[in-house]
Amino acid sequence: MGVDVRSGFFPGISLPPCDLFMAFDVAEHIPDPLRFWNGISEVLRPGGVAILQTPIEGRNFDNPFNGRLDFFDDIEHYFLFTETSVLKLAALAHLQVVALEDALGLLGQVCVLRKPPA
Repeated sequence: MGVDVRSGFFPGISLPPCDLFMAFDVAEHIPDPLRFWNGISEVLRPGGVAILQTPIEGRNFDNPFNGRLDFFDDIEHYFLFTETSVLKLAALAHLQVVALEDALGLLGQVCVLRKPPA
C-alpha cells in the first residue's frame, strides 16, 4: 500500500517533515513533555497542524485522581495538563494554539496547534 511505517518512541525516531501530526492519548504518558512538544514543532512544516487529545484539568487543580478521572492514575500517567500548561508548552515549542476544545467530553480535550508560517 506504500505506507511508510516507523517504529520507536517519538521524538527519538526520525520522521520526515509533515503537514499534520496526530497524537491521541499519548501526551500524558510522556516523561518529558517539552521534548515531546519540541519534537512536534521540529517535524511540522511551517503552517503545519498538530492535533493532540489528552485529559486537561480545567477545574482549578481539583484532585484529578478522585471522581471525574477515576481511570487516570499516577502510575502510567506522568502528567495531567491544565489549559495554562498547554499554552506554556506551546509557546516554548514555538507553536500556536488554534483551539482547545472539550470535544471528547469526559475523556479529554482536543488541542489543535499550528506551526507559524516561515
